[in-house]
Amino acid sequence: GVSNHLTYHPKLELRHPMYFNDAKKLTETYKRNIEQIRETGAKHKIEVLVGAEVDFFPCKEWRIFFENDVTKLGLDYIIGSNHSFMNADSSTVWPMFFAEELLATNSKETIDGYVKNHWLTEVEMIKTGYFDFIAHMDYLKKMEVAQGKKWDEYKWRIIETLAEHNQAYEINASGYNSVREAFPADWIIKELAKKNVPVVISDDSHRVSEVGQHFEIIEQMLESLNYTNRFKL
Repeated sequence: GVSNHLTYHPKLELRHPMYFNDAKKLTETYKRNIEQIRETGAKHKIEVLVGAEVDFFPCKEWRIFFENDVTKLGLDYIIGSNHSFMNADSSTVWPMFFAEELLATNSKETIDGYVKNHWLTEVEMIKTGYFDFIAHMDYLKKMEVAQGKKWDEYKWRIIETLAEHNQAYEINASGYNSVREAFPADWIIKELAKKNVPVVISDDSHRVSEVGQHFEIIEQMLESLNYTNRFKL
């Protein structure tokens, strides 16, 4: 499987090439990208599934975009993700990659509100049923403002919602490079194993050298848990 980030919101600042606030431009760009991936796979006689890691936003404009544009791209699979701080209705969106400004100019209470909304957005993302599996659900733990036991109640909401909807999720191996454990945390994986929620291993590779990274560690963990319910297309 080969996927790319697909991030659209009408009020998103274009701070990075992966961000779009123009739906037409995004779909034109991704149609070309999908064609290139398929053509390259055919050239090398490799069966390639083409996907997209789609950032979810809980607003009407984003849902219209998803249902009218993303679902018509002909993707083989769609991953649900969240890389932003936002208020409750996502009228204000701040990509977490550029969080320094946000953290430096807001109170602790305001930041806590953004972190809370991040977790709750993930719960709503799971409920939509839009996605084949959910990406790195506790990715935000990389940031100091999202660490600590006080956020566990929201992580439990995510666990329970995944189980209720039988929604597949990924164990993201890239976490070993930054926080010395996968995304999600080991304790979350153990709870999801008890509930037999479908799981898939993802390397989240952004470089060729990262393809298949740390898979052996995760396979050993899953074997120790007798966790055999693997997501398949």
